[in-house]
Amino acid sequence: MNKKLSILLLLGLFIFCISFVSAAVTTTLNSPADDSIAYVNPVTFNASAEVTGGATLVNMSLWTNESGSWELKTKKITKEFYFPWVSNSTIINGLADVGSRSTPDVFELNNNYYLVSGNTAGTFVGYVWSGSTWVSNSTIINGLADVGSYSTPDVFELNNNYYLVSGNSVGTFVGYVWSGSTWVSNSTIINGLADVGSYSTPNVFELNNNYYLVSGNSAGTFSGYIISYNSFTNFTQTFDQTITDDIIWNVQACDSDGDCGFATTNYTVILDTTSPAITVQSPSGTLDYNAIGQEETLNVTFTDTNLDSCWYNYNGTNISIEGCLTGVKNSTTFILEENNFNMTIYGNDTVGNLNSKFIEWDYKILETSLTYNEEVLDLSLEDFILYVKSTEEITSSKLHYDGNIYDSSILSLGSGLYKISNSIQIPDVAVDTNYTFYFNLTTPTAIINNRIKYSICICFINR
Repeated sequence: MNKKLSILLLLGLFIFCISFVSAAVTTTLNSPADDSIAYVNPVTFNASAEVTGGATLVNMSLWTNESGSWELKTKKITKEFYFPWVSNSTIINGLADVGSRSTPDVFELNNNYYLVSGNTAGTFVGYVWSGSTWVSNSTIINGLADVGSYSTPDVFELNNNYYLVSGNSVGTFVGYVWSGSTWVSNSTIINGLADVGSYSTPNVFELNNNYYLVSGNSAGTFSGYIISYNSFTNFTQTFDQTITDDIIWNVQACDSDGDCGFATTNYTVILDTTSPAITVQSPSGTLDYNAIGQEETLNVTFTDTNLDSCWYNYNGTNISIEGCLTGVKNSTTFILEENNFNMTIYGNDTVGNLNSKFIEWDYKILETSLTYNEEVLDLSLEDFILYVKSTEEITSSKLHYDGNIYDSSILSLGSGLYKISNSIQIPDVAVDTNYTFYFNLTTPTAIINNRIKYSICICFINR
């Protein structure tokens, strides 16, 4: 069954879920366009909503079928909050007097909202929100020990764990991690903490599309506040969502009357699955000449709509190709190593599509070593000894030095290895002078000009 047909069948399965579009709520999907290809991950989804009949927007939610079933992925409040805080007593319904110095912290855990407060005695009290009031709950304080006095708990999520850190009257900290049923003492989470600084702390949290603040005080009672906000009858919202395959998506908007509505048509996003194409210009095949320890040039072209990164692996080391671009030749150099004439080249795009290409090459003549003196005296006799590996017989060699050409002595050592040597008198100079030299080698099929030129310094001697 092809992918398009599968998506159409899924659309049929989900149409029942979204067919209750309210006349009071109109939702429009803006981008990505239907059947568009996503070249960037996470994907940014954009939708607009409008309500009529005197209601205002409350929230907008992104829904997808990524898991195989229609599910809510992200919900965002469509309110513009602003200060000042306005007194609100509803949010502290059910909270009892803890004695003195109440220090509440509210957090969401396993789809419930909990409140844990400290007090002067250094113990803890726990509550769970029922929907209209706080109800005493001892489970959420399981494992919490007496910290001495003036406990000030704060609960937060970090690296997929829930932690509680509390202060006390002596200014130190105690730490806990939630095991799933109880708090377990944990010292790692309080590493580096010094002084508690204060005995009570306000806590801000989101609940039922509103933001509240609950604060303790020295009398042990609580004060509650709600943030003021502007409401909207029309709003445009974006959602950033990472996807792993082609998906169907829609956005639901809900208003203050409790009416909710999806867009009338689901959209499809197709995740880019095309890996970068890799074309290597060089090194490739059999090259004329190079030397161990010298530079070789990699020329490679990557082609991809959303190319992200390129690199190669030579002798087990990954090396980035800086500034690599799509559709053009990218050039970089590397140091040639003996008996290592292959590499793997990689290209990756912004969605994570990875491609690689293994290449190997060799040389007609490979220079393995060269012996000479880098500083010589004028009129001295100097030796130049070159060792090469050749795929063909070397029939002649010439040393080019200071505009002069010298025939070389050639000795075959077997297995394609040759020793090439020259012994020449260094020219007379009036001052210290740098000269370059190189070898030209001849085989039955080619004259190979050594592209590597070496430098030698002739030192003047005042005679």
